[in-house]
Amino acid sequence: MKEVLIAIQARSTSTRLPNKGCLEIGNKSIVSRIAHNATRVCGWLSRTKLISARVVILVPFGDEIKNEIGHKYTVIEGPEHNVFLRYQKAMNLYSPDYIVRLTGDCVWVPSRVISKCIRDAIKYEADYASNVVIRTFMEGYDCEVISAGMFIWLMTQDLDKKHQEHVTSYITEKIDSNEIPKDFKIHTILNEYDNSGLKTSIDTPEEYQDACDQWESLRQKKLDALTYGTVSN
Repeated sequence: MKEVLIAIQARSTSTRLPNKGCLEIGNKSIVSRIAHNATRVCGWLSRTKLISARVVILVPFGDEIKNEIGHKYTVIEGPEHNVFLRYQKAMNLYSPDYIVRLTGDCVWVPSRVISKCIRDAIKYEADYASNVVIRTFMEGYDCEVISAGMFIWLMTQDLDKKHQEHVTSYITEKIDSNEIPKDFKIHTILNEYDNSGLKTSIDTPEEYQDACDQWESLRQKKLDALTYGTVSN
């Protein structure tokens, strides 16, 4: 059985949108919504009896997100700007075959996209599977799956502050320059349509307000639809 760790990196100290992870859309915080979708994936994968998955939240030391969500999900704390070290702590704690990187600004990343990336990584025995190297999914649907072997290799590299903060940027740079060790398999997940020009990630107050407005619009449409019959998600 393959062990998969879905790790959501988040923080409430964003300068452009303070307390971002704890801000609510509808009746759930941004981080809660991402974690909810990731947890759905764990349930789907467990039914295969070939994959076991769990969700953890990676936050800076003392971050408010721990108080907001720590009662429901496992929270791992680490340095604010060395996000890679948080992932390393998670890998050391659970020793999964694969770790999945999700970011706390991708509130609308669908469960089906996360599941697709994980299943493809395992099916094709990929060491790095993602939908971000060649982007056809909209920005905000980002999902990356890294094998334990590639993560161990990444730990041996001399990562500067940029790579420590962005975690996988070292991998994607090496892919772009064709400098990835030949033993590693790279797999790209493409969307049915090219939506790369769209953006649903939340980085600014304006984008947060847009997300709230869209949620309320959808909620109202669902209520209206009940007048005519059943509604499916």
